[in-house]
Amino acid sequence: MSEVLWTGAEIKIALNADSQGDLPEALTGVSFDTRTLQPGDLFFAIKGDTSDGHAYVDRAFAAGSPLAVVARDYDTVVPGHFCAQLIPLLL
Repeated sequence: MSEVLWTGAEIKIALNADSQGDLPEALTGVSFDTRTLQPGDLFFAIKGDTSDGHAYVDRAFAAGSPLAVVARDYDTVVPGHFCAQLIPLLL
């Protein structure tokens, strides 16, 4: 088992984020790419010039991410999963 880096509550406080869903007890890594995401990784949905990570939030949860950091205007709630919502300028 991987070492716990943060709890969901710690991420919520550190990012000054709102949340939807239950906070995860353990986060063991960080990813912004679902192709390399490992179970337990925090997923950052980053909007870039050619792709928007928000399109992959469902895939991140399916791959084992217990938490996704999304833009505040992200309006899709995935039942049973936690999303920390940040102001769009941060993503």
